[in-house]
Amino acid sequence: MNKANADNPGTFTDTGLVYASQDYLSPRYADSGRKWGWQDAAPWHNYPQFILDTGGILDASSKPVHSMNFDALWTNKFLP
Repeated sequence: MNKANADNPGTFTDTGLVYASQDYLSPRYADSGRKWGWQDAAPWHNYPQFILDTGGILDASSKPVHSMNFDALWTNKFLP
């Protein structure tokens, strides 16, 4: 490990990979024809449901939470 990496673990030493990654990702940051920042309900429902199904969220008594209001997790109302 060189000094730069010792001081900054996680630093990418392969600049080609960094640039190739940005070449791939940068056109995908925003979908054309769609408002920037707009959220869809599916990810805000599906992933938390998976976590609930696997017992990954516990209440104050350390018991698994089995349901929650997923719509309270996100909103589009502050977008222009």
